[in-house]
Amino acid sequence: MLLISVSRICSFPRVDADGVLSSRLLEWRKSIVRFHSEDLFLYHQLLDYSHAPNSDAMVIFNLGNMARPFFEGYVAFKFLEFGSMDNPLSSLILDPVKRELARKFMHHYSHTHSHGGGMKLPDMAEARKAVTAILEGIERHNPVHFAALRDAA
Repeated sequence: MLLISVSRICSFPRVDADGVLSSRLLEWRKSIVRFHSEDLFLYHQLLDYSHAPNSDAMVIFNLGNMARPFFEGYVAFKFLEFGSMDNPLSSLILDPVKRELARKFMHHYSHTHSHGGGMKLPDMAEARKAVTAILEGIERHNPVHFAALRDAA
């Protein structure tokens, strides 16, 4: 069951403990209320990181897993391409060094399944450059779309 109000979203997950069924009220994160789409949520997470890199382990661990679906969603929508990101990447990020940095970042860090394989603190500057290159590439390619993302939340 899902309860929706203007300022809060809650659910009542079913709990089965030792054969006893019960429910408890669980308030969802405020990000579900603020962001009305996954694309908008991912955009703001990446934008926040590009402005102020965060050493929080969960942010660093998930950054590649946010950058890749954000990029792939844009590419699927604008280029109708699914699968390889190399062709659209060259259309979005013109600088070959930034393009390769973004490509490697999205490939390497989007397949991390454990904290042990996640980014380490020294990668923060490189991650910021990669995230910034992705955002700047999309902004250059479609300023209207980018402005809509920026203004939506």
